[in-house]
Amino acid sequence: MRSYISCLLMLLMFSFVSCNSIRTISFEQLYPAEVNFPEQVNKVAVINNAPPAAPRKKGQIALGEQEGDAKLMAEALAGALADSHYFDQVVICDSALYAGAPKKFSPHILSEGEIVELTEALDADVLLSVERVKLEMNEIEVSYPDMPVAFPVLEAKITPLLNIYIPSREKPIASVCYSDSLYWDIESTLSVDAIHQDIASLISLTLSQKLVPYWVQTDRIYFDGGSPEMRDAGVYVRENDWKAAKEIWEKVYESVKSKKQKMYASFNMALACEMEGDLTSAIQWLGKSRSYLTPDTELMQIMDFYEMQLERKEQIMSRLSLQMERFNHK
Repeated sequence: MRSYISCLLMLLMFSFVSCNSIRTISFEQLYPAEVNFPEQVNKVAVINNAPPAAPRKKGQIALGEQEGDAKLMAEALAGALADSHYFDQVVICDSALYAGAPKKFSPHILSEGEIVELTEALDADVLLSVERVKLEMNEIEVSYPDMPVAFPVLEAKITPLLNIYIPSREKPIASVCYSDSLYWDIESTLSVDAIHQDIASLISLTLSQKLVPYWVQTDRIYFDGGSPEMRDAGVYVRENDWKAAKEIWEKVYESVKSKKQKMYASFNMALACEMEGDLTSAIQWLGKSRSYLTPDTELMQIMDFYEMQLERKEQIMSRLSLQMERFNHK
């Protein structure tokens, strides 16, 4: 998505005269998790309830279907959740609870008694149970542009399964399962331990983003050319003074007769409203900016893309607000 907006920005650079300067800004945007934990959930425990992986043979990479290293995954997930500072406390029980053979997997759903026993022993409100880390390891060949030959690559298809338990329920209240892939160039320095560590790191990152709110670097554009006032507002943007920039852009919009300058000022007003958290006004200002454009232009594509981003952000804000109640929405 970021490459798409970058290409459109490059088109814009060639489409407008030099006095209409286009600038980009980057900022961290908070996104909601898929799972909603009640505000009362302050202590969580990550447990390893997955079948054990086959013993690793030094220097040998096993191919085919196999069980991943759930102990590593549980440790990495607990670390990621602790680093998020979303819960008051994150504890881990990475000792395997599963007693079955690794090649004969059948989910061991915890009983109500086991859930109560574990939550009391770990002093936790919720159990995050690693149920399985299914792997499929294959050696494949990939081709790169302008390369005459294909290169051997190790592919790992990864399917983790996580169940969420609370003491008052005898079955999981939610399950998280998804599929992902990792690739490594096959070379002499590639080690089995490094492969499993990379897998655990990827799973912990993805799972933590499904469990707790997470930050994503976001890009936006604005216009600061065409007049001294617009350039002054651009200075305030770079100083992160959105209130001052917004005041200038609104005055420019009300005072100029040029449709192009009105379009630039109203577009910037949409960005200022977004940065202040007023998405309704942001969408309204973007609508005003669009009214000064003709269809099928590069800038209209930018408008369409920005509108999609604002609408998506508006949709997720209620869920994010619910998840951030424990911090008084700070």
